[in-house]
Amino acid sequence: MLRHHEIHQRDDGQFDVVNGDNVAGPFPSYGFAMAIAEGRAPELKQARPFRRFKIVREVLRLA
Repeated sequence: MLRHHEIHQRDDGQFDVVNGDNVAGPFPSYGFAMAIAEGRAPELKQARPFRRFKIVREVLRLA
């Protein structure tokens, strides 16, 4: 059974899937919203590795 879904971009740049009076969302991208509308799992991207920074403070000594 084929269902008619519409994908609308919101003012904040995210996307909603609209089916009649029902609205699902917000979704971060058009492709993500399209996958949800088709009933399949969206592709997941691998997250960037977390970088740990070491904060070094220089203390001046007064002589």
